[in-house]
Amino acid sequence: MPVAFGVLTVDNVAQAEARIEKAADAVRSALEMADLFAGCAQVLAKLPPAMSKICAYCGKKPAFGNNRSHSMVATKRRFDPNLQRVRVLLDARPACLCVYPLPEVGQGHQSV
Repeated sequence: MPVAFGVLTVDNVAQAEARIEKAADAVRSALEMADLFAGCAQVLAKLPPAMSKICAYCGKKPAFGNNRSHSMVATKRRFDPNLQRVRVLLDARPACLCVYPLPEVGQGHQSV
């Protein structure tokens, strides 16, 4: 005689218990994955931020163009500015500055 549990219809109690146990295992594994992802988030929070591709001082950013082969076939490419992580504080945070030519006081950057 079929037994109905909400939308779940089974032939006997043993089948119902097996399905409930399978669902409980799925919930347990989902909770374990959530704990794992929470641990990953804590590790990622401790890492330094990814280096920007934009100079924090002058705003220089990547330019786009083409590579040209010997046969003049054009393929897309990106010209990144020479950014280096330097120990200066801009807005109370470490900054990435372009360093070609090496920035000295008033040199190497456009005035902001």
